[in-house]
Amino acid sequence: MKQIDIIALKAMSIPIAEQTSLKNDIPTAPTGSNLASQSEGFPSITMEDAATAGGQAPSGRDFNGLFNLLSNQLFFAQNGGVNTFNPAVATAIGGYPEGAVLSYITDSGMRLVKSIKDDNFDNFVSDPELIDGESWDWADGTMLTDASNAADGVDVVVEYSAPGVNPWWRKYKSGWVEQGGLVNTSGSSSNISLPVPMVNSSYSAAVFAPTSSLGVFTPVVAAATTSITVRLYILTSGGTMDGGAVGGASLRWSVWGWVA
Repeated sequence: MKQIDIIALKAMSIPIAEQTSLKNDIPTAPTGSNLASQSEGFPSITMEDAATAGGQAPSGRDFNGLFNLLSNQLFFAQNGGVNTFNPAVATAIGGYPEGAVLSYITDSGMRLVKSIKDDNFDNFVSDPELIDGESWDWADGTMLTDASNAADGVDVVVEYSAPGVNPWWRKYKSGWVEQGGLVNTSGSSSNISLPVPMVNSSYSAAVFAPTSSLGVFTPVVAAATTSITVRLYILTSGGTMDGGAVGGASLRWSVWGWVA
């Protein structure tokens, strides 16, 4: 098959038979009649001769119901629907199977998780702590159940900011957090807000302000759980601080320590 042979998808404006009442809800179990079910489709009686074997015609409402059921799934996918834990689905199928991959969605982004066991009813949407390597595990990076990581005591990232955002941050399973960014200041002193609050003010911080020819000394003069305050000084070419404050600069900053 060649690329030019691929047929472009036709857009669906609504699922088939969505706006008519002339459709049946298709049950899971056999109906015992001429009506369709999910388990057997159209029963054999709809395929028998009416005159000689007592066959019965299938129901047009069943056709509408089946098309609606199937096109509902396609319509969801076409419109960018993302499959995450759904209690109704879990109930319908008896729990997600081992190896099932779903999406974990937060305000900061989306990650994939994989079921570690069969018959999984554990709802990681309402309780993210269930992504623990025993019920669900990350499927898009280092796994919590990776034997080598467990043996070596390697920490793993469990949450992070969306790619390319400023400021950025990432949290580890242990509670460690790293964050940083770029900020433009307008004066000789600048207060930088932290996107992730720290557990206390005893954390590490670094600030760098590049210039064309002279360095800029940027000591952190105050640290709080939600911000750092820096003071900007020009360094002379000889490496000594001239005591004069800079009127503004573009600062790159990083903070690392324990999350609140």
